[in-house]
Amino acid sequence: MADAEPPGLRAAIDDERRDLLELLAALTDEDWLRPAVGHWSARDVALHLLDDDLGCLSRERDGDLTSLIPMDVAHRDFVRALDEKNQRWVDTARGLSRRVVRDLLAWSGAQVAAYYDGLDPGGSSAVSWAGGRVPRWLGIGRDVTERWVHQQQIRQAVHRPGEHARHLPIVLAIFVWAFPHQLDVPAADGTTVGVTLGDRQWLLVRRDDAWVLEDGAAVHAAATIEMDADTAWRQLTGATVRSEAVRVAGPPPFADALRDVRGIIV
Repeated sequence: MADAEPPGLRAAIDDERRDLLELLAALTDEDWLRPAVGHWSARDVALHLLDDDLGCLSRERDGDLTSLIPMDVAHRDFVRALDEKNQRWVDTARGLSRRVVRDLLAWSGAQVAAYYDGLDPGGSSAVSWAGGRVPRWLGIGRDVTERWVHQQQIRQAVHRPGEHARHLPIVLAIFVWAFPHQLDVPAADGTTVGVTLGDRQWLLVRRDDAWVLEDGAAVHAAATIEMDADTAWRQLTGATVRSEAVRVAGPPPFADALRDVRGIIV
């Protein structure tokens, strides 16, 4: 079922952090400062992951909203404020040693995992790129995708792929939830759109003026988008991909909207 928690999601939380800690322990001083994404080094991405953990624990577990960015502003203003907040943290924390950052990530990762374990699975979370209020597992999945992507950025920077790609099917099963919210194209009830990410297929079905995500291949689809798994995570996070690697078919309103879908705040 498309609306069920992906198998292995909870196990991926611990596995992903264990992989990250092993990776950081193996880095050289030169690796630590290699360019990773944008103007951030591998060190900066690791610091950002630590900030994510501490923010989750402070805001969600402990209810301290001091660092919360107001949402009642224009979207571009919100994104700019978020980028500035992230950069302030990285600028301030750059003096921490690699060992200190790794030890802090070990502690914060265990704390976040324990917090997740104690949550009511029937509750809800907020994921803006998936439409706002979503099932609890999807909110946890959103955090897993961010951790996975940032670790992948570090791995690419230091040329240590490891076996990190084994979690990519789970990552894509979360990212696909961006499509029904962001495909802002009106259509008649029953219209279908096909989405293929890696080896898995989904379809979007138009029902009651909304797009509903379902498992399976679309038949007589109004539009389709297909990507291999490696292209998909890059495309859905705004990274550079070859244009021919994103295969889109359908009229311009559908094709343009499908290409614009992202599983991050942009």
